[in-house]
Amino acid sequence: MESWVYDIENALRVKDNDHAKAMAEKAKFEAEVLELKEKVKLLEADCIKSIGLAREEGKQVGQQEVLDQVRIDFQGVFNRGFRDGWKSALKKAKVPSSLKWFLRDETPLLYPDAGLMNSDAKDEDDEDDEDKTEEVSGEQGTGPSAPIPEDSSAPPEDVADPSASAPIDLAVSDPPATYGPAPVDPAPPSEN
Repeated sequence: MESWVYDIENALRVKDNDHAKAMAEKAKFEAEVLELKEKVKLLEADCIKSIGLAREEGKQVGQQEVLDQVRIDFQGVFNRGFRDGWKSALKKAKVPSSLKWFLRDETPLLYPDAGLMNSDAKDEDDEDDEDKTEEVSGEQGTGPSAPIPEDSSAPPEDVADPSASAPIDLAVSDPPATYGPAPVDPAPPSEN
């Protein structure tokens, strides 16, 4: 019976050692699982952050594309409106439709770059302009002078007058027909 008790005690010791090893491995694996769960949480957070950044970037790119398209559409409307107004003015002036002014339909017009100024900077510029005006008026000795407005009804100097006659080619044998009434001799015919 003693040998049987001794064998049971040895078996219990072996089982206790195996149990301790298994518990150590279990604790090690649980620590690894917790570590991996933390890594997964960090990766999920990074993924969500990168998706959010990509979404914002996509929105900005989309907004820029929409703004570019609107700008192009607006320029097209601006150009068409200008061309229609130009053609209307030419028709009212009774300019023949065969002239080059009617043939400029496909010439693109650049949209003016209307640079916007900061209102504070504009106030500073106004003050500088006033100082310059005072200096100029002080030099002349005639007191403050009012600026002379330009005549906006006068055509620009560098643009050809559409109502002017076309140049005459002297190599042509037949002179072009003149528009308007025939010239009148101011002196009455005398009877001889």
